[in-house]
Amino acid sequence: MPELHLRPRQGAAPTDALLVRAAQNGDEGAHAVLYQRYAKMVDRLAYHLTGSGPDAEDLAQDVFVEAMESIHHIREPAAFAQWLRSLTFRTATRRWRRQRLQKLLGLRRAAPIDVDQLVSSTAPPEVSWELRCVYRHLDKLPPKVRIPFVLSRVEGLSLGEIAAELGRSEGTIKRSIRRAEQSVARFQGRGADF
Repeated sequence: MPELHLRPRQGAAPTDALLVRAAQNGDEGAHAVLYQRYAKMVDRLAYHLTGSGPDAEDLAQDVFVEAMESIHHIREPAAFAQWLRSLTFRTATRRWRRQRLQKLLGLRRAAPIDVDQLVSSTAPPEVSWELRCVYRHLDKLPPKVRIPFVLSRVEGLSLGEIAAELGRSEGTIKRSIRRAEQSVARFQGRGADF
């Protein structure tokens, strides 16, 4: 298929919708621009979801491979960023389920979380220590509880946004977040008020 030439109005960057349609028609340049535009977003989400440098890199790579292979399935090209975030969450969930099964079968050892990627080097030592403990605890929670909590507390998404991203009801998301909060609060020895 011939490549589409992306010629937005002078000085304007091509929109996501234009890039997605071009990529759907086989334009490799559009794939590259979409990757450059959203790589940092996916990398950040991957680090927050996995807590490990190598796991985050693997997750981000898997997300972009799947995104470019299935870009022709996007119904709303202008909503590419939202679609890509949802794909990141779904891919992370599938990976966690597979890893947990491998651990149960003795085929995989648990890798420690690379908290240095998640905690600022300028954080006071006591804050750094507490965050490291919390991230290690979060890693033990099931994906259906951990992902909504991370999206709410780390990414700052609203209940409605999380529900839309994960395809669940707001009530389910609220219960998952509350369950994670209670688990972290018990872990920290503070009772149920997080």
